[in-house]
Amino acid sequence: MERVAQTEREIQRLTESLSRRTGRDPAMVTHLEEKLSAARSLLVQQKAQQLSDQRDNRKADTHKKMTEF
Repeated sequence: MERVAQTEREIQRLTESLSRRTGRDPAMVTHLEEKLSAARSLLVQQKAQQLSDQRDNRKADTHKKMTEF
């Protein structure tokens, strides 16, 4: 959960930085766009992992309840 929030903050920071630098330094803009793209793909992976973890926890909890029943 914390990693997802941290990555979302990083994406916000990169987006703001990119908007400030647009039209100034093409090399820096390209670099920021690459970092932004990498951060977005990392966010997708982190969210998928988080959903998978939640599903596994729910499955384990359900199994525990069934065995207690």
